[in-house]
Amino acid sequence: NNGGCDHDCVNSDGSYHCTCRSGYDLQEPHSCHDINECSTGNGGCEHTCTNNDGSYECSCNTGYQLSGHQACIDINECSANNGGCDHNCVNTVGSYHCTCRAGYQLSGFAAKTCVAKEISGCVHGEWTSENQCDCDSGYTGSECNSAICSSECIHGTCTAPE
Repeated sequence: NNGGCDHDCVNSDGSYHCTCRSGYDLQEPHSCHDINECSTGNGGCEHTCTNNDGSYECSCNTGYQLSGHQACIDINECSANNGGCDHNCVNTVGSYHCTCRAGYQLSGFAAKTCVAKEISGCVHGEWTSENQCDCDSGYTGSECNSAICSSECIHGTCTAPE
């Protein structure tokens, strides 16, 4: 019956005592209880500590990966397939974002596809959502294609945008 010990029974001359495996603490003379390694100093984990029966494990926030057993390092999302970006991928700490070359702008809600400004439907502005064009200064309209005139208009064309 293992001397009634939860884990290990150590025999000695005329007696015995119980011991516990790593990750457990001896409670009372025979019982082994899990040690919550995460309750002290987050188990040494840089981001997240998860206590398991007799052990624990570290994990990292989105945009990071485990380096060793406890440290988290930034993932360079741009190193694989340019981050899915059409033109430029800019790695940031814990994340990344796409940018476009001159004359192009990000299109769509995923903000990874670059389209020429003149065919994007957002001529003088930038897409801020899937269907919202934020106009540059001096332009208005749902597609930012109407100039706001601060002077006269000749044949419907503004001579000097505001």
